Amino acid sequence: MLLLQRRSQAPGLQLRPVGETSAGWEEGINPPAVHAPEVLWASFEIDPSPWGRLRWFLFRTHWPLLQADYADGVSPWYRLLREIAREPMPLSPLPRNLREAAMYWRNEPLPEGAEVKRIVLRTLGREQYAPRIRVRWYAASR
Repeated sequence: MLLLQRRSQAPGLQLRPVGETSAGWEEGINPPAVHAPEVLWASFEIDPSPWGRLRWFLFRTHWPLLQADYADGVSPWYRLLREIAREPMPLSPLPRNLREAAMYWRNEPLPEGAEVKRIVLRTLGREQYAPRIRVRWYAASR
């Protein structure tokens, strides 16, 4: 008999809690600083409102979005999947394109300015979500 079990963390990755905060929609959040070679990870608890639960049962809902303000001034938007955002994910440095993603996974340093200095959570359907989002911060060595 083969037993498969999901790992709580990637193999060899040790997440160390760094802090926790609560933020509302459209509020800017400044991530805590971590020192190289550590990487900042974050998890987001985006809970539905009662109206959001009903709407999700019947229709599609508006996606939560994450705006990442980088040190070099670039501010792209990323679509978050609620269920996946509950698990820790790397946040700073955050690859912005396929080339940087390949560098990241090969443990090569990313270009200057790839550090996220501020994040903003936004959605078009605010009434579908709880007004506060719990953000947990973690540090991990690469």
